[in-house]
Amino acid sequence: MSEISFEQMLEEEGSLNQIRTGAVVTGTVIGVKDNEINLNIG
Repeated sequence: MSEISFEQMLEEEGSLNQIRTGAVVTGTVIGVKDNEINLNIG
């Protein structure tokens, strides 16, 4: 498996900037901490 930078990944997979505050998205909760929720939104 080759390693790529986060910047390269975003360029290839799309930009996180497409998700805006208030947007409704479908995903899976993959982690919960006291002040943090991690989601996989594909």
